[in-house]
Amino acid sequence: MERYGSDKPDMRYTGLVSYDVTAAVKGRGFKLFDESKEVRCMVVEEGKSISNSKLKAPKGAVAAEAVAAGAGGLLFTRVCGGGEALEQGPAPAREALEADDGAGLKALLSALGSPADGSLLLFFCGPPAQNSKCIDRVRRYLASSELGLLDGDAASEAAVLWVTDFPLVEYDEELGRSVALHHPFTCPNMDDWATKSSANLEDVRSQAYDLVLNGVEVGGGSIRIHREEMQREMLAALGFTDAEMEEQFGFLLESLRDYGAPPHGGLAMGVDRLVAIMGGCDSIRSVIAFPKTAQASDIFVGAPGPADPKQLTELKLISKHE
Repeated sequence: MERYGSDKPDMRYTGLVSYDVTAAVKGRGFKLFDESKEVRCMVVEEGKSISNSKLKAPKGAVAAEAVAAGAGGLLFTRVCGGGEALEQGPAPAREALEADDGAGLKALLSALGSPADGSLLLFFCGPPAQNSKCIDRVRRYLASSELGLLDGDAASEAAVLWVTDFPLVEYDEELGRSVALHHPFTCPNMDDWATKSSANLEDVRSQAYDLVLNGVEVGGGSIRIHREEMQREMLAALGFTDAEMEEQFGFLLESLRDYGAPPHGGLAMGVDRLVAIMGGCDSIRSVIAFPKTAQASDIFVGAPGPADPKQLTELKLISKHE
């Protein structure tokens, strides 16, 4: 997520990598950097071909992608001076980094792995989730529309990627507590689980995995919890009381306790997505037998359609339409 802004990156192009540069740029006197929760920077080595007008909001095409993903704009600069200085972009940002004998600039370039002269630097300033969303969208746009990284034979290549070590939980701001990222029956990483606490629960990894092909998730699954005591611990960590556990998951807890289950897991494949990719289709609607419209209607069979009043009565349903 930090490098590509996505848990299903398109690896047909391995460049356009982003780095967390918060520690390098924060506290240097540039307000946007100083007040942002996180600052990430994408290095575009082929950035000379992208004009400044495309990087400026609101009309610039590249900046527009960042704004569409939730950013207020897109801050940029370029590496010059043999890879030891910056040019273009907002002067206050460059001046802040070049102050104190260039301490901020040196820290930034070091965090970026010493980018080559002429590299374009794009900064994403905000909450981590928003930054990831912007980075993913801008990265895909640059590769396909600006840099031609998917032209020619590259478009037909197959870049397969296994994604593992997903977080077990994530914090839900609305609920005010942690919720399962995959589902509450996913087995945690046993080493992480042994040292867990309420303070570091979001650092616990899960035994979940995804199969990604050309930036599309074509399969996903996990190893399941198969012991009652661990399932209770997991539900308790998510805020369930003993009574709520019994009410909602009593059947599962009883089965694990009285009958047992072997260690088990699975993988669900998205065959329709695989076929769409192999057929060069932009949407799975082109390959599934009974595609639905955006309004969830099935044109082929005419669904949804009117229901017989007798059927509604049998199902104890009331129609609000005549």
